[in-house]
Amino acid sequence: LVQTHKAKVEALVKPIMDGAWTMGLVVGLVSGAGQEIYAFGKRKSGGTAPDGDTLFEIGSVTKTFTSLALADMIKGGKVTLKQDIQTLLPAAKVTVPSYSGQKINLLHLATHTSGLPRMPSNFSPKNNLNPYVDYTTTELYSFLNSHTMTRAPGASWEYSNLATGIPGHALALKENKTYEALIADRITKVLKLKDTVIKPSAAQDLRRAQGYNWDLQSTSAWDFDVLAPCGAIRSTARDMLAYLAAQAGLKSTTLDGAMAETHKVHYPSSSYTMGLGWIHSGTDKRWHNGGTYGFETYAGFDKKKKVGVIVLSNAYTTYGSQTMLGAALLAMMAGETYKAVDIPPTITITAATLTELAGTYTAGAGSVLVQINSGALHLVVTGQGSFRMYPSKKDTFYLRVSKTGLTFSRDTAGKVTGMELSNTSGKTTFTKKP
Repeated sequence: LVQTHKAKVEALVKPIMDGAWTMGLVVGLVSGAGQEIYAFGKRKSGGTAPDGDTLFEIGSVTKTFTSLALADMIKGGKVTLKQDIQTLLPAAKVTVPSYSGQKINLLHLATHTSGLPRMPSNFSPKNNLNPYVDYTTTELYSFLNSHTMTRAPGASWEYSNLATGIPGHALALKENKTYEALIADRITKVLKLKDTVIKPSAAQDLRRAQGYNWDLQSTSAWDFDVLAPCGAIRSTARDMLAYLAAQAGLKSTTLDGAMAETHKVHYPSSSYTMGLGWIHSGTDKRWHNGGTYGFETYAGFDKKKKVGVIVLSNAYTTYGSQTMLGAALLAMMAGETYKAVDIPPTITITAATLTELAGTYTAGAGSVLVQINSGALHLVVTGQGSFRMYPSKKDTFYLRVSKTGLTFSRDTAGKVTGMELSNTSGKTTFTKKP
C-alpha cells in the first residue's frame, strides 16, 4: 500500500471524526500507483480500529452489482435491456402493472424510471431496525398485482429501492439460483472478491463492523429477502478497491464489456443522469452511495483519470457526510479542486447552560421536553422518541436524526423564554414553561 494522499485524507476526515459523526471510518483510494487504505475510529465501541478487511454493509451500492449482473446477462444473450420484466416473472403468480399498455422493462427498472414508487405500499416491517427481512416474494407479488401506475415507464426519474430490487430477483429466477449465488457466479468469483457477500461466514462475521445510528447507539444489522438486490451486500475496503479498479479500467477482466454497458448514459436527466445502476457526475465520473440504519457508504470512480474511491462508515446520519467526503476524495484523486465536508460544527457547552435550556416547551396544544441525559441535551417528542441535540453555538443546536435546527431565545435579562424548531417542513415556535 502507498500513502501518497495521507495528509489530505486526514484533513478531510478530521471534522467527521472530531464531531463524532461515526464510530469508525475506512477510506480506500486506487489509482495507477496502487491502493491506499486509511482507517479511523473503532470497529465497535471500545474495540479495535477497522482496517481494509473489516466488513461493512454497503447498502445501495449493491445496486451497481445488480446492474453489472444484468449487463453480463445481456452480453451473454440471456436477456435484453428492453425486455418486458413480466416475461421473467411467473405469470401464474404475478401480473406486473403497466400504463396505457406501456410495459415496464429492465432498462426502466435499472435507471429508476419505471414509474414504480420508492417503496411498495404494503411494506410494513415487524422490526423497524431490520426493515427488509420480512418483505418476501409473496408481499412483492401482492403489491405488483394490486398497484395502479400513475405515469408511463420511462417518463421521469424517481429513486426506487423497490424497482431496483426487482431485476435481481427476476434474473436469479432466470438462472434458477439465489440472488447471492447469481452475484457470486457472475461478479465476485470473477473479480476474486472473497469478502463481498450477503451472508458472512463465521470467520467473516468476526471481522464485521458494528453499526450505529445517528446518535452512535448500536443498531441491528440489516437482512434482506426478495429485495436483497437493492441493498443487501456487505464488503470490505480491499474488495471494493478491486471492484473499482476494474470499473475504472485499471485492470482488465472478462467483465469489461458488461461494465462498459453499465457506464453508458442510459437515461439523461436534469436531476440525475443514469447509467445502469451508476449515477453520472460530469462526463467521466460514476458513483453511488448507500445507507442502512447503521452504515453509510460511497463508491465512485473516474473512467478518464482511472481512479477510484471507497468510503465505508459504521454510522448513519441524514447529512450525507460520507457522500460529501467521497465526492471530495474522487475530485482530489482526479486532480481537481474539491471542498471540505459541509457539516455543522459541534462545540462543547457548559453544564450551567444545559440546565438553563432544559425544560418543557409548548406550541399550541402540543409540547416537547428538553432533557439532560448523560451530559447532553435531548429533545423528547411523545410517540417519537428521544433525540440528542448537538450544539453548534451556545443557544443553537441541531439533530442528526433529521436536518432539524433548534434555536433558543432569551429575554433581556438572559432568561430562556422559548425555542424555534426549523426543518424542511418549516418553523415552529415554542414557549418555555416557567
